[in-house]
Amino acid sequence: MEEKHSVYTLPIHTPNGMLEVLVRHRIVDEDGPNMWVSICAVLQGRTMCFDAETTAEALIQFDKALPSGWHIKCCLSCRYGNFCPVGNADCQLFCVTEFEPKEIRDLWYVTENDAERCKRSRNFFHLCDRYMPQSSHYFTYSDYELKENGE
Repeated sequence: MEEKHSVYTLPIHTPNGMLEVLVRHRIVDEDGPNMWVSICAVLQGRTMCFDAETTAEALIQFDKALPSGWHIKCCLSCRYGNFCPVGNADCQLFCVTEFEPKEIRDLWYVTENDAERCKRSRNFFHLCDRYMPQSSHYFTYSDYELKENGE
C-alpha cells in the first residue's frame, strides 16, 4: 500500500482573529479500494488526529472538534469550492467565483473539459483572497457541513 504525506498550513478563524495551524495529511492507498486518510495538528498544546475514508471527512471531524466560535477557513469551507458533479480526486474542489450556481447541473460546464478543470482545480487546504464562508442562502456542492457558529 502506497502512502502519501503532506504538510499544509490551515487557517482557522477564531473570535480573536486568524490562527495558522500546521496540519499533517496522510493518505494510504489513494487509488485503491481501501483508501484511508489521517490529519493531525497541534492546537493549544493538544495533538488532534482524525482518521476517515476521505480528506473531506477528516477535515469536517477536525472542524467540529474546534472550540465554539472557531472554524476552518479554506477551499473546503468556501462557498465557491464545489465538487465535480461526475467525480473528483480526494482533496480536490473546483472554484467558481464568477457565477452563482443554483444546483449541481450548473457546475457541468466548469468541469466538462480538461482546460476548465485545470484552471479551476483547488486543493481543500488552499485559501485565497476571494474566500467567502458557505451559507445556507448560497448553493455549494460540497461535503462540508455548516456549523451553527460558522455560518
